[in-house]
Amino acid sequence: MTKSILKLVLVVSILFSASLMESCSKSKKSDSTTESTTEGTTASVYACPMHPEETGVEGDNCPKCDMPLEKVESSDESTDHDEDDEY
Repeated sequence: MTKSILKLVLVVSILFSASLMESCSKSKKSDSTTESTTEGTTASVYACPMHPEETGVEGDNCPKCDMPLEKVESSDESTDHDEDDEY
């Protein structure tokens, strides 16, 4: 009887340790993912369609014409390639 109780306690403690280690490793992974995404991202640039020199953040309006600023795509993100234009 005592051997079976000891085996049960051992199994329960092993399972508890394994689940604790699993939750710790998930926590560390999510922390490192958050850090890498924060370090690797750059702020989006928003500009006025009529006055491209006027820039700001999302939700701002142009100080000259009061139009909402639109997101400016970087050259890395643009996919418009005119392959028909040969010089």
